[in-house]
Amino acid sequence: MESTLFNKIGLFFGLDNITEIGEGYAILLTSIFIIVGWHISNLISKNVEMNKNTYELGEITSGTKLKEELSKLSKYINERSPLPSRKDMDDETRRSVSYVLNHLEYIASAVNIGYLSERYLYVTSHSMVCLIYIVSMNYILEMRSLRGAKTFYRNFEMLYVRYFFRSKSSFIRIPELIIGEKLFTASYFEFRLHYVFISYIFDLPKKYTDNDQYKLKRIYHYYKWGMRAIILYIAFLYYIAYGV
Repeated sequence: MESTLFNKIGLFFGLDNITEIGEGYAILLTSIFIIVGWHISNLISKNVEMNKNTYELGEITSGTKLKEELSKLSKYINERSPLPSRKDMDDETRRSVSYVLNHLEYIASAVNIGYLSERYLYVTSHSMVCLIYIVSMNYILEMRSLRGAKTFYRNFEMLYVRYFFRSKSSFIRIPELIIGEKLFTASYFEFRLHYVFISYIFDLPKKYTDNDQYKLKRIYHYYKWGMRAIILYIAFLYYIAYGV
């Protein structure tokens, strides 16, 4: 069995047996295996550290001011009702909204740079994160306009897009898996690019934020599955035509 395995590995390099490989190639392969092993070990350690950081953050914030400020916004969150404009808010509501959004922007930024675990946060809090963004979306857009800053709460928005629309394709997932980093900007750009096509196909508003988000989520998923079906159909036709 061992000989057969060596033969198969050797065939990959055009040899009858892996034992026939030259010294230079052997050194190169050994170096590659060492580097890959070190990289995988590093990714595992980093993932453990991110999970630990996320857990500790949850312990710190579970009974602190964040919970108190969220309770003041419960009527909007529970009813999925958009926040009023800034000028129509009383001072207490304005302070609560600012605190919650700043806190979530900080968390999203920490996920973006790899300090917190995106998966851990998704499992424990993704519904609340998405719901808060949906009810505060108009407020965020208003603040961007008032401050003249299009990137205001951008990390929070990108986290929302990744969580709510599950927008990462294989072109994003595979590089993220290899390098062990989150490509927030790339996945956000990919989603916006897909939305351009979706808006033409389904005659939707130019900006994705002008839609009912739950309806848009269904449309986006139909679109993704439709694209996958088309790709599989083309691959099937190619296989039938050329047999390869």
